[in-house]
Amino acid sequence: MARSTPLTASFDWIYQWRESLRDGVYAVPGFLIIPGGKSDARFVGNRPSTEVRWQANRRLWFQADYGIFTRDISKRRVSPPATSTIGHCGLVISSRGRIVQRYRVLI
Repeated sequence: MARSTPLTASFDWIYQWRESLRDGVYAVPGFLIIPGGKSDARFVGNRPSTEVRWQANRRLWFQADYGIFTRDISKRRVSPPATSTIGHCGLVISSRGRIVQRYRVLI
């Protein structure tokens, strides 16, 4: 059996769009940022993120991630006073394919 690298890292960049102009825009925890119909822009924003995963042994792994969501300029004009970026970081511990513990912090 070939041995795999126990430490891996990945990076992604997500662009978010509204399907309908009547759709609201929601923050990560689920609260409404912009009600539907308040903006004619479809582009909501983008989120780069990175993830590092360490496979401790065959059955145990740890994963840490970090991402930050940045709203589009047009959304800043119509939303209430708030930051235009929302960040998050987290840690996941898994054993035997099941998540044992998950921590998530908004920053």
